[in-house]
Amino acid sequence: MSTVKRPHSILGENQAALAGELAEQYEELLNEFKKLQALYEEQSTLLAKLQAQAPLDEVTGLANQKSLEAELERSLATARRHSRSHALVLFRVQDFATYAALGEATETAMLTHMARLLRQNIRPTDIAARLQGGTFAVLLNEVRASDNAHLRAAAIAAVVAQTPCVAGGRNLHLSVATGVKPFGAEDTVPELLGAAQSALGQTAAPARN
Repeated sequence: MSTVKRPHSILGENQAALAGELAEQYEELLNEFKKLQALYEEQSTLLAKLQAQAPLDEVTGLANQKSLEAELERSLATARRHSRSHALVLFRVQDFATYAALGEATETAMLTHMARLLRQNIRPTDIAARLQGGTFAVLLNEVRASDNAHLRAAAIAAVVAQTPCVAGGRNLHLSVATGVKPFGAEDTVPELLGAAQSALGQTAAPARN
């Protein structure tokens, strides 16, 4: 004699089967999520490495420190081969942290403003770079005398002081401290950067208009 399943028995079996299918699907989705998460973390790590190796600063489009150091090595090589003189100039935006505290948009406006002024006031043979925060560098290739490097640094600092930065509907009147280090065949990149950092701020910033 055959057994007739009751409706509630059939319903229970269906629910159990559905629960089993849902559990399998959940496990598959969880595994896919873990794979995607691992891929994301791998790509994020790779992107960070590529950004560190990139020749340009991502905010300003200027050379970054790694690229500047490579350019300094090239300039040192020409100094050794041809007895030529160059200079490294650092510019630090005064009160940068105070202005940056006004928000990311203000910080970006200041950085791009500085980058534009540097590009407009150096020669095609010179290299402008952004280092950290509000610190920038200019590699002056082929300077005839150290006085010329100091004069050009002062001229750029004066342009910065005389050109307001428009950020968030307000005019920011920036000023920069400078550090100048002329160099020749006997110097090294770490020595140059260290000497320019030491000189940074010893020159008074131009008065703001």
